[in-house]
Amino acid sequence: MGFRIRKQIKILPGIKLTVTPHGVSTTLGPKGFSLNVHSKGRVTGTVDLPGSGVHYVKTTSVKRIRAKMRGGSEAAPAVSSPAAPEPGFFSPAWEKKLFRALAEKRYDRIAGIGERYDDARPSTVVLDSILVAHPGGDMARVRDNLSWLRSAGRRVEDDAFIATYAAGGEVSVHIAAGVDVALPLSQEILDLLLVEALQAGGDLDRAIDVAEGLEPTTIAAVSLAELYIDAGRFDDVIDVTNALVNEDEASTFLLVQRAAALRQTGLLEAALEALREALRPRSRPAELRLAAYLERAQVYLAQGKKGMARKDLERVIAADASIPGVRDLLDSLTPEPAPAD
Repeated sequence: MGFRIRKQIKILPGIKLTVTPHGVSTTLGPKGFSLNVHSKGRVTGTVDLPGSGVHYVKTTSVKRIRAKMRGGSEAAPAVSSPAAPEPGFFSPAWEKKLFRALAEKRYDRIAGIGERYDDARPSTVVLDSILVAHPGGDMARVRDNLSWLRSAGRRVEDDAFIATYAAGGEVSVHIAAGVDVALPLSQEILDLLLVEALQAGGDLDRAIDVAEGLEPTTIAAVSLAELYIDAGRFDDVIDVTNALVNEDEASTFLLVQRAAALRQTGLLEAALEALREALRPRSRPAELRLAAYLERAQVYLAQGKKGMARKDLERVIAADASIPGVRDLLDSLTPEPAPAD
């Protein structure tokens, strides 16, 4: 049996401080009716009436208490459930129908409401995109919805229905390999979603046009760098990624893209320097680190260092043999056996 260390200090009447190897807790109140707050955020209330047989203990957390005090929850859904006030008696029919579709989670009705009522369409194309089309992988529908919204000059921040009944929560968008982003429902996240849809459909010029209009953030740079690579605009990739430091997953991705662009323009030592910075933090997702190893193998091949390229390719295959083209590239480096005499 191991030793247990427990130190209890009486600070003031009704207030005790307890120190253990697992942390520090403070107990408030007299025996039988107390509140214990632990340094790890755990809160325990105890009611014990001697001789009555009544004993009640309730444990929660500081995080949960704060959320309740704010009137929220620990994790918000993609779109908040409709809340009071409900549409009034004189509200238009489309508003009542759309509210009911959200309240009953009958998201399949949203698009039809937009087709039937012109006034509802701006709200329905947003909700259909984030609740139906995007989760279902229908990127062509996302593209058509959000392209219409953009051509109509409508912004989600100006949508009264969404502000009243569907505000809050986050929308997740896949930006690039190993980089996903979750942001509050806003025009920024819708534009990123439109970029993804246009790219999925092969319309790189329009995707770049939308991405270049985004606020200059790291996430916007990730989207642009991938598009520029796909379009062969390597000098633009280098410009976007100048003076980059590896601070997060997005910057790791950008460094790999920078290395690819530098390799394509013949700046091989600069490409290796970018990859050294990309691989410096070992905590990055495996998908990003494997992309960096694969790119470094191609830089080594361009330098004629086949042995070092083979080592990186073998590292990639050992982690994920399903990555397209890696096996063929490795086989091309393996010398054919000499013919038998």
